[in-house]
Amino acid sequence: MDRTSTVWEILQQMSSPGGRQKSRWRTFAWGIAFMGLIHLAWMMGKNIPERPADEVLSQPKRGVGLSHPKSARMAFPDRRLKPSLRFRGTNDQGHREYLAADGSVLIRIPDGDHVGTLPPYKRAGAPRHGTVHLEDFYIGKFEVTNRQFARFARDVGFSDSTGNWRIYGLWMGDDYPVVYLSHFAATAYCRWAGLRLPTVSEWERAARGRDGRPYPWGRKWDRNRANHYRFSKKELLSRRANISQGRGPLPVGSLPEGASPCGALDMIGNVAEWCSDQGPPVVPRRSPAGTGLWHWRILCGGSWDDTRDRCVLIPPISDFSPGYGSTYSWGFRVARSGGS
Repeated sequence: MDRTSTVWEILQQMSSPGGRQKSRWRTFAWGIAFMGLIHLAWMMGKNIPERPADEVLSQPKRGVGLSHPKSARMAFPDRRLKPSLRFRGTNDQGHREYLAADGSVLIRIPDGDHVGTLPPYKRAGAPRHGTVHLEDFYIGKFEVTNRQFARFARDVGFSDSTGNWRIYGLWMGDDYPVVYLSHFAATAYCRWAGLRLPTVSEWERAARGRDGRPYPWGRKWDRNRANHYRFSKKELLSRRANISQGRGPLPVGSLPEGASPCGALDMIGNVAEWCSDQGPPVVPRRSPAGTGLWHWRILCGGSWDDTRDRCVLIPPISDFSPGYGSTYSWGFRVARSGGS
């Protein structure tokens, strides 16, 4: 009886004007505290950088990539694919294509000169454009896919601080370009595959050919030869991953009419691509143990979320911290030196 009376008294207090006001303030305070905890957890997860590629390959298979201590500079041979190239044939542009161990199709680019662009931090008063000489090399015909990166992750036990690449990969499908990756993660994949990221000059040579054209297909803009913000090719719109307002990446190689002079596809649009070049040095907010500086890394080509002015072949398009990978429009393609 006493317990029933107590409950009834509490209900009466809550239903009174003063009780209702206290209850509302109490609910509001708990809500603010809960939102603060969620924000704190998100910030802690966001600020966890990934490990450098050398360390990703040096650790046991137990979910690597969540911290960033001193790089071990080690790699276990059984944690890498055996480098191999198998001749696949000659493409429509007359370049030889090969199949690499990770499933990438590589296009051989012969040595020679081409009209190239010097990145701003390397110009030092030199002209913006000039003749660039490159030794022969190989470039990925397609961007690295979710299927390929998932195989790497299983093999080495790779994970990152968010796991967004896996979430988006499962949602989009195997043949879409992998996204939400930092420069560290892209480099780790390349070393596992016996490959590397292209330099900016190599990327530009593969995209522009020898004549320095502004677009892979020539000098005239055609908005339906690249998957970008204003892309409107009706038969392909339904195949875009709907990441934002019906826009998103297409499966790699969906636009053969946008091929570059060597036959590489999606060199502009779809996803922006990490290159190996270092940008200007900076002091990071959280410096890895044993290092004092990070160098910005370069992205080229623009993405599905970029307008025409960013989908151009004049690198660098953007430069970012190598540990930053929190975006759904960045990916990469592989490369290999000609003599390797």
